[in-house]
Amino acid sequence: MREHNILLDALPSTVTIDGEEYPIETDFRVGIQFEMLLGDRSIQPEDKVIIALKLYYGDRIPKDIRAAVDAVVDFYRCGVKPDERKIKGSAIGKRRMDKIYDFDADAALFYAAFLDQYGIDLNDVDHLHWWKFMAMFEGLRRDHEIQRIMQIRGTDLASIENPKERQRIMRLQDIYRLDAGLTTEEKSAIAGSVFG
Repeated sequence: MREHNILLDALPSTVTIDGEEYPIETDFRVGIQFEMLLGDRSIQPEDKVIIALKLYYGDRIPKDIRAAVDAVVDFYRCGVKPDERKIKGSAIGKRRMDKIYDFDADAALFYAAFLDQYGIDLNDVDHLHWWKFMAMFEGLRRDHEIQRIMQIRGTDLASIENPKERQRIMRLQDIYRLDAGLTTEEKSAIAGSVFG
């Protein structure tokens, strides 16, 4: 079975649960809020479920909560199961290992990169589908500051043989360290277990 192809297939704006179609919120802002919700340790898991369902379904939450949550998690993952991700060098591939970005802490860097590369003002754009946003995120050029910082954060110090270079990267990792939070892989696992 062919995976969804962003070049050929219409992007989803509804999900089908128990034979009924439900519209879902597809804007990238909701995806960002959902990801931030997953990493927020101050919110109880059962409250996260309620908040997530309201984010995506508004007032029309399906009766089958489990199926509704599964649909949200699938949508958040852009229709791709975590173990099926094939682009190892991409931002999404890298984000599976360590927490290398944070939509809150790195907001200005994302804003600048999207404005520079795509001419998209993320603050002013009326709507940008989450899947398009994530495809653009993956496609950000390596010369953007957010990419440089993500590379630093994701560097395995043990893989650096030169002691001076290892020390330099260690100092940079200290400078760009994110607050202790969940990696995207952990968020995805939480989404699958807490919400599923």
